[in-house]
Amino acid sequence: MDLEIADEIHQTSEPAGKPTAETMRDNNARLAGIIDSAMAAIITVDPDRRISVFNRAAETLFDCPAEEAIGQSLENFARTHITTGARRGFVPVFSSSKELPIQSEIAARNRPEQWLGNCEERYRLLVEQVQDYGIFMLAKDGRIISWNAGAEQIKGYQANEIVGRHFSVFYTAEDIQSGKPDNELRLAAQEGRIEDEGWRLRKDGTGFWADVVITALRDEHGKLRGFSKVTRDITKRKQDEEKIKRLNTRLERHAAHLEATNKELEAFSYSISHDLRAPLRHINGFSQALLEDYADRLDDTGKDYLQQVRGGSQEMAQLIDDVLQLARVTRSEMCGETVNLTELAHSIMTQIQNADATRTVTLHIEEGLSTHGDKRLLGTMLSNLLANAWKFTAQREQAQITLAQSRNGDEPVYFIRDNGAGFDMSLADKLFGAFQRLHGAGEFEGKGIGLATVQRIINRHGGRVWAESAVDQGATFYFTLGHFEETGNEEHIDLIS
Repeated sequence: MDLEIADEIHQTSEPAGKPTAETMRDNNARLAGIIDSAMAAIITVDPDRRISVFNRAAETLFDCPAEEAIGQSLENFARTHITTGARRGFVPVFSSSKELPIQSEIAARNRPEQWLGNCEERYRLLVEQVQDYGIFMLAKDGRIISWNAGAEQIKGYQANEIVGRHFSVFYTAEDIQSGKPDNELRLAAQEGRIEDEGWRLRKDGTGFWADVVITALRDEHGKLRGFSKVTRDITKRKQDEEKIKRLNTRLERHAAHLEATNKELEAFSYSISHDLRAPLRHINGFSQALLEDYADRLDDTGKDYLQQVRGGSQEMAQLIDDVLQLARVTRSEMCGETVNLTELAHSIMTQIQNADATRTVTLHIEEGLSTHGDKRLLGTMLSNLLANAWKFTAQREQAQITLAQSRNGDEPVYFIRDNGAGFDMSLADKLFGAFQRLHGAGEFEGKGIGLATVQRIINRHGGRVWAESAVDQGATFYFTLGHFEETGNEEHIDLIS
């Protein structure tokens, strides 16, 4: 070990004799440089519970300059700044100098040499006891001259095994061959500090991903005296980032697949809309022509067959319309606005009642129901639910339909209740599937598209829908409308599920 390195080590270890004020001031500056370059917020308080150390990371975390924080009582600082730190994930852990065998800060300042010694002792104890960060000092040529508990934990070396060796021992062979360790010292000397991420080696040869800050330490005359090096093991974070990258790559591939599938579905929808409608129109039209032009040549059985052909073609045309409606609901652009659900429900029920004026239904629609969403889609959703309630109460002499709101904590829960036919809850898992029917076609008409449409609309509004019922005891459909985000033409491709 050359004399200069031995001198550097001597200056950062406990002095054998009485240190001079200049030596202590120099050592204090070096240790303060380490504290200031730490990536974690470090705060210490003196015996009077006033802040005496407030590093650069603490300034960033609490959005408070050091000159404002130092000298404040810990309690006063906590009242005005801890909330800011908490929002950024800060867990309050403070280091107190009460445990140090020193007199009060104010009394010590009356004896400059003692005050400097106390500061040096505080800094040294703070650095040595840090567990999560490797904090050590380098001589100007890169040889290690101090070693803390965090460095021992991260890198695996005891202080007596590593002090005096060149810090390049932590670098991979490729980095050493490229001259990376010396280049980092040169850049730190030029720019004041550098930060780097990369592979480093432990004593046992295993690698870890490190976040490293190297800070140049200069004396009061600007002369370079060495460097501080702060190392943090961020291997787990790096592994998590790599997982996220892989997931993003998979999502990009999936998005490309969805886009291709969506184009195929657009072509399919176009085919349904145009290619299938034409032959259905021919079937229906020519069946009608036969009935009108050749009625005298057909017996009643033949006429009945033609009527059934016409009915089947019309039913198929309606089914095509329903499927296309489901596709439009799933993929259409959404526009947000305040929607008065009460007014919308009254308007829908007026149309339903006008179409079937022979029935008398007691209607209860709660006043003041309002939400934010796409008015057109919400109208379609309410129309399907209210039409269902109307349909399944057809056999009730005193039919009742209710639209109201309850609450689940702070969340509004809307519901539509009827006293109609109800359904078996063991079949509830089929309720919102396309083309699923819980009643026979002879009992109630329908294609099983309406509730599938309802579910997709509510899903697009960030909500959920469910039902409770019992056979012949009515049904209640509940739904929530979560946080609505106005979107463009989304890539929802689950046309039929």
